[in-house]
Amino acid sequence: GAAITAVRIDGVLHEFSTIPGVLEDVPQIILNLKKVRFRVIGGEMPKTATLSRKGKGEVKAGDIETPQGLTVVNPEQHIATLTEEGKIEMEIKVDVGRGYVPAEMLRDRKMPIGTIFLDANFSPVTRVRYRVEPARVGQRTDFDKLILEVWTDGSVFPEEAVNIAAKILKDHMDLFVTQEVFEEEEKVEYDEEIEKLRKMLAQPVDELELPTRAFKAIKANGINTVGDLVKYTPDKLLKLKNFGRKSLNELIKILEARGLHLGMDLSKIKEKGAKK
Repeated sequence: GAAITAVRIDGVLHEFSTIPGVLEDVPQIILNLKKVRFRVIGGEMPKTATLSRKGKGEVKAGDIETPQGLTVVNPEQHIATLTEEGKIEMEIKVDVGRGYVPAEMLRDRKMPIGTIFLDANFSPVTRVRYRVEPARVGQRTDFDKLILEVWTDGSVFPEEAVNIAAKILKDHMDLFVTQEVFEEEEKVEYDEEIEKLRKMLAQPVDELELPTRAFKAIKANGINTVGDLVKYTPDKLLKLKNFGRKSLNELIKILEARGLHLGMDLSKIKEKGAKK
């Protein structure tokens, strides 16, 4: 995420100052600035934004002028209150990072005198809730699915936050898993699933325990194995003699219970068998 890491206010040399014509003191202004959130659209970081206001009124985050590639997410965030004689000008440094970083770690000797460094909370995630529910894949019901609910401050969309977090986790775990081992395990699992499917497709249609009318119509048209049957589309089956809509619906349910469906492309499975 992005956050303000430093600010330089005109006429202010340190953070324990007050500004003539401004109701809030500098510590309160800094606290308000910490609440301003930015969305980075592109370009190099850090970026410098500016704020210039004078005359009576409320100064909000929306008054900050941002460079290209940087936008304020919460423009209504209060920053300061000016009297009629009040005036405030500041330069704001915005950078990207991860997690919470104290001001001491952000200090840069190259910055001009009077620069005030802020504790930066770069994390855009404000709340996370999760739950685990049972899931079914094919005929197996011993799987779990993880449901995440993620709230952010708007500087990053929840989908982006999960995506970035997953990438960080993957990068860390890559230290423990070599690509060769990972690919070999996937290959073994894939081969086992293919072999299981090939055996199922080689079974005679009698194994499906179809209703008598549907079974007779299928056998009468030379469909002998499950593999022969699933290659048919629903439209083609309805063109068979004595095979109606009721028979089709019953067949679809029976196939779905076995993880199969009509209109399956079996070319890759046959290629796999041919290579063996």
